[in-house]
Amino acid sequence: MSSDKASALAGMLRVGEFTMDDLRQAAERAGLEDAPGNQGDGLTVAQFYDTVRRAALHANADEERGGGTFRTYEPYFRLFVEGYPYANRRQTRSSGQPTGQTSTPAQVPVEEKLFAGCGHMQLADVRFSDVDEAAKWAFRRARLDHEWKNWRREDQGRRPREHGQSGARTSFHNAVRFFFAQAVKNNLLPASADPTDHLTRPARSDGSRRAFTEPELVELHRVAATSGNDPELARLLVDTVLVTGARREGLLNLNLGRLNPARCTVFLHEKGDKGCEQPITGELLQRLTDFAHSRGASRFSDPVFCQKPKAGQTQPVRVTSRCIDSVNSRLQKHVPWADDLGVTLHWFRHHAVTQVQRIAGDAVAARFARHSASGVTLKYSKASGEEVCQAMSIMTGWVHPLACGGW
Repeated sequence: MSSDKASALAGMLRVGEFTMDDLRQAAERAGLEDAPGNQGDGLTVAQFYDTVRRAALHANADEERGGGTFRTYEPYFRLFVEGYPYANRRQTRSSGQPTGQTSTPAQVPVEEKLFAGCGHMQLADVRFSDVDEAAKWAFRRARLDHEWKNWRREDQGRRPREHGQSGARTSFHNAVRFFFAQAVKNNLLPASADPTDHLTRPARSDGSRRAFTEPELVELHRVAATSGNDPELARLLVDTVLVTGARREGLLNLNLGRLNPARCTVFLHEKGDKGCEQPITGELLQRLTDFAHSRGASRFSDPVFCQKPKAGQTQPVRVTSRCIDSVNSRLQKHVPWADDLGVTLHWFRHHAVTQVQRIAGDAVAARFARHSASGVTLKYSKASGEEVCQAMSIMTGWVHPLACGGW
């Protein structure tokens, strides 16, 4: 840096308090191309979006199958970058019913957008007010999408659902923080210039999921075991969740090598790239093993939950998230009250965790559910593996061999 430029910078610093933006603009006027904070100058939000997408996809890969980082964040990335609507959904209503068609984002003219997005802005120029405006549109988008789904439900003779859209607030908050965290990690923004620092994390809603009554559980189990083109798979998925409290990722990632007959346990690899050994009944363990073998699984790396083999198929094919979505749709299709409540396979996890909590208390239920300990008391009173085995034994009526020790 020349002595003249250094003197100019020193003069600016003597003037008094400067924001990063003030300092950068003054430095540009003085001709200081290498002024502080200029690392990200010239790079727009839209240009940086490619880097963010790759980072989110890599996070998905770390979570193995069922990982939802990119799947959850992408709609909010696009709203923040491209504005709203980023997909054309032209709708007209006649006789109270909608008709609609979705086109590609490129077909939305700029002048038709209600919110222009921040894609045209330089990364360093995005302010909290810009992020806050995008957050409001994320909520409006969720509300409009929910109304659209209710119109479709009415078309099908189904009751509309109530929804608070709290999930949209939380997902946008997480997505936009992820976006700017990548900018900071790539040295395109100083941490002090992150516009998401002042975002308030939305409070978690209580949710509507609950445990089932005995008649409800019997009805859902019957539908899972008798409907669809693969009732054997659906029934086994339901039973596995009821005994282990497995999440979607745990089901999709379950391999033969993660079944342990010697200890009568399964190893569940779930969200956040975290794994945990979970007790299971001997009867269910044998059913899982037999099912996997019947569908061509033989190696430790082969999946337990496999699709029906097709003609000429030599290797087992792991089920995908779409299979679980299909089970959810079938339960709602055949059970009206389940459709009204939006019952999914995850509700069976809530049922199992509730049963364990009623039997053995909060600490054991938290260990069974693989929840991190929250609060000082739970951190001091963590449950043991044996206690989880004991609770599972009472819940299922099958005495686990590790219930009395050896975990």
